[in-house]
Amino acid sequence: MAVEPLLTSVAAAIFLREHIGPRRIAGFALGMVGVLLLNEIWRADFRWTGVTASLIFISSFICEAAYSVVGKPIIMRANPVKMLTISLVTGTLANLLIDGGQTFAAARTLPLNAWVLLLAMALVCTAFGYSVWFLVIRECRSMSRP
Repeated sequence: MAVEPLLTSVAAAIFLREHIGPRRIAGFALGMVGVLLLNEIWRADFRWTGVTASLIFISSFICEAAYSVVGKPIIMRANPVKMLTISLVTGTLANLLIDGGQTFAAARTLPLNAWVLLLAMALVCTAFGYSVWFLVIRECRSMSRP
């Protein structure tokens, strides 16, 4: 989690041409060292493939940072909920194209309580969470303007 601010800064630098400070670069380096330490890089039986799960976790930060940074200028002109709806539908379709067959096979075996939990996570954690997140970004940005 320590690398998320740097990943957001990198995405802002790429898409919005914002400056990345040395403290964020140092934070990123320390975060990467932390990932290697948590995976016990010093052990004789250490395997780089064991870091894969951590890289998936880090890649989720990269995607979240890019989405927040790219969405920042969009929400100044458009409704955040509409943008989120389009993003969620597009992301779902992309995921289904990548792994749809296995997803549908696994979905058929889920019990009702698992579907209820998935629906709750989709609505509360994703839809509501990102809606509030983009509203906060829009309000903070409008407050910082003179």
